[in-house]
Amino acid sequence: MIEKWTDENGRSWSYVRVDGGAVISHGVVELPKATLEMQKRPAVTPAPTGIFSLPSKINGMPLVGIGICGMAGCDQIQELTIPEGVEFIAEYAFANCRQLRSVHIPPSVTGVAKMAFAYCAELKSLHIQDLSAWTRMNQKYTQSSNTVWFKCPGHDIYVGGNLLESVRVDHVESLVEAVVFGNCRSIKQVAFGTGVKKVESTFPDCPNLQQCSLPDSVEEIGFRTFYNCPLLRKLDFSGKHLKRLSASAFENAPSELVEVENGLRYYKGWCLGAADELFVRRPPVVRMRDGTIGVAGTAFTGHSFIETMIVPPSVECVEPLAFHNMIRLRKIYFEGRMPAMRGAILNRNCDMFSPAVKIYVLKDVWGGVGMQKGVQGRGVNVFAVTSFEM
Repeated sequence: MIEKWTDENGRSWSYVRVDGGAVISHGVVELPKATLEMQKRPAVTPAPTGIFSLPSKINGMPLVGIGICGMAGCDQIQELTIPEGVEFIAEYAFANCRQLRSVHIPPSVTGVAKMAFAYCAELKSLHIQDLSAWTRMNQKYTQSSNTVWFKCPGHDIYVGGNLLESVRVDHVESLVEAVVFGNCRSIKQVAFGTGVKKVESTFPDCPNLQQCSLPDSVEEIGFRTFYNCPLLRKLDFSGKHLKRLSASAFENAPSELVEVENGLRYYKGWCLGAADELFVRRPPVVRMRDGTIGVAGTAFTGHSFIETMIVPPSVECVEPLAFHNMIRLRKIYFEGRMPAMRGAILNRNCDMFSPAVKIYVLKDVWGGVGMQKGVQGRGVNVFAVTSFEM
């Protein structure tokens, strides 16, 4: 049953009671009954304008939801804050808010239904306090060039057709298939707060992404995280807890994001493989710089000109497929203790005619047969020696 309430500013709100709380609503509970007229007429009169915050209470009851078409048609709102306590945003809740540019969504929101922000053509900034709680997704849509696509495990969140330029998420536990800004051609700036530990395939093909901020909590940057982001020249990230890295994370990304020394690319102490100049010189022997802490996944995959690889003692780990498909590789020297191998770093089974690979480790730091774990393939042998003869 629809009830009415007038606030201190003289606005009349239509709402329904739900478990001790209030939902801004026309009384429609099923999407097929939401008419085109409702999508243009909010459940409040006069309609809010400019910068507006929804009331936290309706007639003394906590506001717990925005119902179907509840705030639709508020075409003069420019910035909107949804108060803490709101738990869900229903279908077409803010449809046709044609001047809406910025929305602040609190962590209490655990459900955002399909087309909640439909036809909000000016929406350019979305501030989500806690994305990890967003769980109520019940519809999938075709991704378009102007669509920001939030993908959480088991469900999808779309803000379709909106030219979003800035997204801020204060908290989310993981960005692995949790937030995907794939092929979003309008996004320019993204910022994430605390809690994120892993990012993977998060910003592929975002041609206008210029700035990204990741928290100190990030421990892993995975496959193609910043792939093909040609304008990304500012990545605010300390990297002090970075434990795993894929070289493909920065594939086709600007050179400004990485360091280049003696023809090798580095990011936060991790070796990403060869820079373009090394492919021109094609030296048979390559040594990573002192202080390198890890070799990124797929870092030297397909580097066919390298015959000898020298790994300094500072390297603590080598990621999967770091030396994969190096058809001329014959020797790898570990100047220090053989580092941790995370998965198969070297798989030669794909090329039975390539020369055998010999891996040399000094006897005084030799860790035994168990140190060979992670090295697999036909014709790969590990030797403990007293000195290196190159």
